[in-house]
Amino acid sequence: MFFDSTASLFDYLPRDAVIVHESGTVPALQQLWTDIEHRYEERRHDIERPILAPHELFLTPQELAKAAEPLTSITWRPSRRTWSCTPTTASAITRPAIHPNCASMRAPPNRSRRSPASSTASMAAC
Repeated sequence: MFFDSTASLFDYLPRDAVIVHESGTVPALQQLWTDIEHRYEERRHDIERPILAPHELFLTPQELAKAAEPLTSITWRPSRRTWSCTPTTASAITRPAIHPNCASMRAPPNRSRRSPASSTASMAAC
């Protein structure tokens, strides 16, 4: 509306950024996109309150995957409490671990003095 083009979060991320996501993100993104398109179809016919098409506001799941492709991706599988790292660039393979818990790609052990929230916070540091 006001600008010829817009930027996405990926335009601001450094080249060595690491994306951390939970397993099941891809199906969830597909479902979200389906919901967005459905809501758009329901509301796009109101000429008094025009709305922008979804592709003008959001990255499609395919565009999101393409934008994230050059970055290192870490997938957390909460049911197993383990980490899985998928380096996608040569620098990601040679770069040292960001957090000591990432070196073994295992979540920290659950100690009785630590609350579940604090163990989650230390895992999120990766």
